[in-house]
Amino acid sequence: MRTTTATRLDTLDKQLESWLSELDTKSHAQVNQPGKDAGWSAMQCMHHLLLSETYALQYLQKKLSYDPKIAKTGLKHNINAGLLRLFFMLPMKYRAPQMIATDKLPPESDFNETAQLYRDHRSDFRRWLADLDPKWFDRAAFKHPFIGRMSINHMISFFKWHFARHQKQGNRAIPRSINA
Repeated sequence: MRTTTATRLDTLDKQLESWLSELDTKSHAQVNQPGKDAGWSAMQCMHHLLLSETYALQYLQKKLSYDPKIAKTGLKHNINAGLLRLFFMLPMKYRAPQMIATDKLPPESDFNETAQLYRDHRSDFRRWLADLDPKWFDRAAFKHPFIGRMSINHMISFFKWHFARHQKQGNRAIPRSINA
């Protein structure tokens, strides 16, 4: 695995562990409390992120399993990745792709089980990337649902931006206290 990819994965893992540490101090009711205006709870945000990353890995595993011809990334891909980053910085709501939309998220879930699922997924992702032929890292191997093809490193950057956005959303949903 390339050093830049390993560094990006380390950043993702630190981001995850930081949020898990925050959520671990909250009650089950707090992390499962839906956001205002029927928004997602912190746990639903976590499941959305986990599904997104899981499906991305499954897509890459299938796509690259048959050694397809995939073009190298270039200026167009870099511009699209920059636009995607900009979209995540804007305070606008976007509709989630159907396979990771609200109806695919559990209304309530256990924090510790979900945290372990996420850690296990990240470990699997890192292991798969470590074994991946280096030729794929500068190829437009991943297909983002809105901007199209991007490299694996662009995809990992997308995960970072996506995570940060939903971490904020999840934190906003957590009530300061729950009177039981």
